[in-house]
Formats: sequence, structure tokens, C-alpha cells
Amino acid sequence: MIDDQSQVQHDMEQLVKRSADISKRIDSALHRANRMDEPIRIVAVTKYVDIDTVEKLTKVGYTDFGENRWQVAKSKVEAYRTSIWHFIGPLQRNKVRFVVPHFAFIHSVDRPELADEISREALNYGVRPNVLLQVNVSDEPQKSGIDPENAFSLVEHCAMLPGLRVLGFMAIGRNTEHAVESRADFRRLVLLRNDIQQKTGIILPELSMGMSKDFDIAVEEGATIVRIGRYLVNFDQEL
Repeated sequence: MIDDQSQVQHDMEQLVKRSADISKRIDSALHRANRMDEPIRIVAVTKYVDIDTVEKLTKVGYTDFGENRWQVAKSKVEAYRTSIWHFIGPLQRNKVRFVVPHFAFIHSVDRPELADEISREALNYGVRPNVLLQVNVSDEPQKSGIDPENAFSLVEHCAMLPGLRVLGFMAIGRNTEHAVESRADFRRLVLLRNDIQQKTGIILPELSMGMSKDFDIAVEEGATIVRIGRYLVNFDQEL
């Protein structure tokens, strides 16, 4: 039987190994894409883990954490106020007032009304969250996100709102057992971003795409932010 101290030590050792493997895969993907000098922000997705795991992640060097429900995130956010928190799930307008003062990044803006509410609350709190617009690049009806053909107008709408810093886009690759099939989705988002930048003159430097199953493919295609949860903290999954 493993005692508590031994379990903590074991978990820390596994986190160090996982972190090293993730960094190695990202570096390899950057090399393949000839992007060696570009930084990648790793968001450790903590929506399914407890506050003790957040503490372990901070000890191995993680500073960015992702959550998708305020009720679940609240205790973690309050305990680690100096960390950088990313809201990565669907956001209802009646929860915006809780999210805005605590989350530096909101990845899931997918409609003008939500952007308007974030802007209002940001002005109330005197903050300026970084906003990413979620696009449904895989055309899956069950998935959140604005249709690609409507992304242009949403960018222009958000760019006019006070209190927001519109940085780019977020996408989730298609739900498939074969991670490589997500490549076309990521490439579509990059092309969409490039087209909107050219037409509007609005610089959109950030692309949040890639999760545990496909983050290295996303980096190859141009991701600047990856969101990794299961692969980082599920030690039953093989390296």
C-alpha cells in the first residue's frame, strides 16, 4: 500500500516525465514547421482534477490553467490568484460576471451578444480580458463555435467593443480516433485567420488549437496555444 507521501512523490515524478515529453513533442513539431523561435503557451487543463493536482502542476512549472465551468473552477482560481486562468468552455451570459474578473483569457466567444456582455462586465471591473473567437472549423453540429463564414463579422464586432483585447481564434479538431484527421481543421483555421487579417487589417496573433490527442499536429499547422489535460495528468495513458 502506497502512503500519501509516496503517492505525492510518484505523481510529481510522473508530471515531470509528462512535461518533458510534451515539451519534446512541441519542440519537434516546431522544428518540422520551421518555427523554432516561436513560443508556445501550454494551458494545463484542470477541469477534471482537484486543487491538489493544480498545486503539483505549479510546482513543476505550469502557470496557465484551463477551466470550463465557474462552479468547478472557483476554488482553484481563488487559491491560485497569481496563475493565468483560461476559460475554455461554452460560456453563458449569466456567468460572464463571475468569469471576467478572474480569467485573463476567454477562448470561447462565439456570438456578438456574448462579446457585448463580456465588454460590459470588463468595463465594470476595470479589466481587459484577452478574447479568442471559437470557430467550428470541423462543421460538426454538436460542437460549439461560430460558422467560419460568420467569423469575419464577429471579428469586426468584437474589435469595436471597449474592454476587450481580441487576439485570435480557438478551435477544437474533429472528434476522431485518428488525430491526423484534425490537421485539415487546423489548417482551415489558419487560412481563415490569414484571410481576415488581410481584409480587415486587424492583427490576430493567437491560435488556440490542439489538445491531448493532437497538440503536436496543431503546432505544426500554426498553433500558438495548446490545451493539454488528459495526457498531462492521466498517468494510465502511455507516453
